Amino acid sequence: MDAKKYTIVGEGRDAGGRRYFKLSVEGWPEPIITAADTFGTDPSKLIAALTNAGVNLFSRESKNALLMELQSFSVSKPNFRVITKLGHSRKQFVLPTQTFGRSRRPTVTVLDDLDPAMTSKYRSRGTGEEWQSQIAALSVGNIRLMFPISLSLTGPILRYVKGPRTGGFQISGSAETGKTTAAIVGGSVWGCHVGTERQEKGFSESWHTTGGKLELTALAHNDTTLVLDETQRAGRNARQRAEVLLDIAFSLAEGNERERLTNTSSARAWRFYYLSTSNLTFSELARAGGIEIDDAHLGRLFDIPCLSSPHGIYDTLHDFRSGEEFSDALKQRCRRYFGTAGPGFVKRLLEHRDKDQANLKKVLSKYRKRLRISLMVSNDFTRW
Repeated sequence: MDAKKYTIVGEGRDAGGRRYFKLSVEGWPEPIITAADTFGTDPSKLIAALTNAGVNLFSRESKNALLMELQSFSVSKPNFRVITKLGHSRKQFVLPTQTFGRSRRPTVTVLDDLDPAMTSKYRSRGTGEEWQSQIAALSVGNIRLMFPISLSLTGPILRYVKGPRTGGFQISGSAETGKTTAAIVGGSVWGCHVGTERQEKGFSESWHTTGGKLELTALAHNDTTLVLDETQRAGRNARQRAEVLLDIAFSLAEGNERERLTNTSSARAWRFYYLSTSNLTFSELARAGGIEIDDAHLGRLFDIPCLSSPHGIYDTLHDFRSGEEFSDALKQRCRRYFGTAGPGFVKRLLEHRDKDQANLKKVLSKYRKRLRISLMVSNDFTRW
């Protein structure tokens, strides 16, 4: 079999003005995108991508020929736009494998700075109708299942509403009551991890790993949602767990990267509400770690306690014999049907925006006001 040939087909820029080349390989389904500045310092990534696509670039001569072709390539103006973040970007909404909305120029997505293990979980299985009948239908009558699903769908609308655009909620209560299941159900809106072991947690991330790469984790969930399962894994002891929890809660609430001397561009930002699960409330975790907290802390991670119930977090079991059986069924279904509700919601949202953005904002504001009034009037959170 003859080696495949490549062609340099275009040049583009991202929002920060960074330059990119687009290459096509005969018989290869996707174009290969490379940043011009990285090729100058480290050509190995582009060479590896072309080699994996079937181009033979093993000799020094062939690599030099590629360099010379890039050196001599020029266009009068960029012919495509590069998007380097998830979520809203001008008139479009970007997910790792899908882009919704219109653009005057062709767009390509480059998410090289994000963790592939996180971007790869934005995938789908089954249809939207199957997700609704097999998972969403079982949330009816179960407020601690309805809430994670609703929270997962807030990310895309945050661009069009006023008020806080970051913050967290934590389902807290005894072990084996269905908290992790609720987190998995909420995450099924957007996808499910790849790999047998990680699939067990659905779309969730771990408090254990998030602390070490907080900003990359946040950026990988911009305009969608972040699910963090079980605060017990946040540290080796009570003090460390409390410190990690406080740091992450405040950092996520800031909504942007910290400025560093090593930053090559402006600090990036994120918008989303996140969900956590824990055996202890935020206050109990802080107290166990010997750390004092106040309303400023509690306002960044709001607890939804699980009340005493024979079925754990569930208000109704939908003909299942026990809470455990109900949880097992939901977990299995979330591994079969996922990743359709979120993209479907985005598609409809952008359709409404393109039709009448002012009215969309007005409607969202009306619903938000109605919800706030109902909460203030009832002043009753006991159902949570």
